[in-house]
Amino acid sequence: MSIFSGILKLFCSKSFCSRSFIKKNKFFNNQKNEKQIYQDLKESFSKDGKLFYAGELLKIASEKFGNKTFLFTEDRNVSFKELYFRSVQLAEKFKRFGVKKRDKVLIYCNNSVEFYVSYFAAWQIGAICVPLNIFLHEKEISYVLNDCRPKLIFASSHLKQNLINVKNVGSDLSERIILTEEDIDWEFKVPNEIEQAYPGFKVEIL
Repeated sequence: MSIFSGILKLFCSKSFCSRSFIKKNKFFNNQKNEKQIYQDLKESFSKDGKLFYAGELLKIASEKFGNKTFLFTEDRNVSFKELYFRSVQLAEKFKRFGVKKRDKVLIYCNNSVEFYVSYFAAWQIGAICVPLNIFLHEKEISYVLNDCRPKLIFASSHLKQNLINVKNVGSDLSERIILTEEDIDWEFKVPNEIEQAYPGFKVEIL
């Protein structure tokens, strides 16, 4: 499955949407099967027959679905608009730490909202995402770090120590920046117009 197909399936996945969203959204009525839903979304995310870059999809979905729920957990509900805004917020922080287009951002997170925020944040600035399996052992983590040499690492805070430990088996993290979910400013209110909060921000096409 391509990355684009995966994202589209995520956008139309009932497991990531609230029941009210499923009932109200035209893509989820009883007259359409999953294949038709996928085709409708695919057409809405293309122009002149050309698919949009993956980093643009969240912005398009934000404009289309706004405050409808995109992800929900036991702790919070996150709308399309908020996920896009948090991704832009984090993307700006990535840029302040020197991440540029085609740099690698390693993502070492459990299955969480923060995983999606960090993934889309990297895509917003044209960075290459390197998701790291959280069940790898230290030597395996060391190999991946030495092989991809990420510009920045985004990790779940409870997994950060695993990265620190790999220094003992060959990987030097002294020059690598590690951010965690604590670097996502959830307390900052989502503005009505995201472009006003970050004027001049644009998605970098990888």
